[in-house]
Amino acid sequence: MKCDDVDRALSEDLRLPLQAQEHVESCTRCRQLVSALNMPSPLDPPSSVTLRNIAEGIGTNLSPVRLIAPARYLFIAFIGIFMFTVALGVYYMGAFAIAVMTPLQTAVILGALAASTGLLAYSLVRQMVPGSLHRIPPRMLPVSITILLAIVIAILFQFQHELDFWENGWACIRAAMASIRCSLASRVMVRLALFRVHRLFKAQVLQLLAR
Repeated sequence: MKCDDVDRALSEDLRLPLQAQEHVESCTRCRQLVSALNMPSPLDPPSSVTLRNIAEGIGTNLSPVRLIAPARYLFIAFIGIFMFTVALGVYYMGAFAIAVMTPLQTAVILGALAASTGLLAYSLVRQMVPGSLHRIPPRMLPVSITILLAIVIAILFQFQHELDFWENGWACIRAAMASIRCSLASRVMVRLALFRVHRLFKAQVLQLLAR
């Protein structure tokens, strides 16, 4: 019987088997651990008056808020906003790049953009829903997507020298600036949504404490 076995036995049941008890008697570290677990709590549970005072303190200046929409509705809404923005850009500027790309390039680029959009929308929804876990850190996701898209573009398209690159690419630069403005606006919307979620969570905690 080793210290790890004692730790495993304590995590499963506070009553140790005979072999574990013999190990505890000869091991200072495990004996201290068992003594700490068996030590009675010196604090009494808070009284109802204390809980009521805490609830009143938390509930100061709180007002009812609407419940957050289901995650799937938020995801569909974000995808719809993206599609509307893309359609608006295509309507005003056209989609001339598709005409000069091969079917493979078109499929890979559109697929990569669709996957990136889905990942960003999913991450955004997970940030808005309380208690959600993130498989990919939200701070690293935009950077990772940008790097992956740059690698995909570098592999699909060969480098070519252009004399009037900045003049011809000014329309793309304006579109990119518009995308940046939309991104900043979406971040503001997310902050506002998170603030409302925080207020909703405090209201729910207040209701639980008041029971």
